[in-house]
Amino acid sequence: MDALVWKKLMEIKNQKMKIAVILAFPFLISMFLIIKPISGAELAVSLPLFNFIVCWILMFSIEDFVYAEVVFGTGINIWKMWRFNMMYIIVTAALYTGIETVLVSFLGVENCRIDWLQLIISFCCGCGLVCFATCYISDYSKVKNYISSAGGLCNFVILGYICMTYGKATLLVKYLNPLFALSIILAVFSVEIVYKFSRIEKFVNNVSQLSEGYENKNFIDE
Repeated sequence: MDALVWKKLMEIKNQKMKIAVILAFPFLISMFLIIKPISGAELAVSLPLFNFIVCWILMFSIEDFVYAEVVFGTGINIWKMWRFNMMYIIVTAALYTGIETVLVSFLGVENCRIDWLQLIISFCCGCGLVCFATCYISDYSKVKNYISSAGGLCNFVILGYICMTYGKATLLVKYLNPLFALSIILAVFSVEIVYKFSRIEKFVNNVSQLSEGYENKNFIDE
């Protein structure tokens, strides 16, 4: 796992603007929530989902695939790579949610009481949805990409809904339990795909084609 940590540290070093956005993001969101508060129940449901999906978007990097062959040279398999990526997103989303919750609770309106059980359930929903949207890493084949694209589209719909309603996501509050059940199924399905159907040779071949396309696009753009 040291190679994955090293690779992530190198990305942080080379993407300072992106890291600045990642660090500032929870404080900016907290400021908006303090200026224009949201009720406790709706905040508890929408905030973890919002953070999870945003972290999933912010953490994506084409270099994760372009340099995958270097990582595999250390003996790390796809399952470990996927777990590391998921833990990175989960920890970041948890920090975001924690920072925002604390700031809103202490600096926001006095009657903003957050339902912690709903917040935890919503956080678990976000975990399942992001698992499903990243299972393409198993071999980066067309089928896996189509599967993950369905999850990604669902995430963007939820994110758009939260943004358009400014967190007053009454539908998410109403259907939180069914979404939780669905997220568990999607998480288990994603784990099965990545753990049992990962093929290093197929992945490296697809990554190689992706790398060539990425480099050719950069050349044309220049």
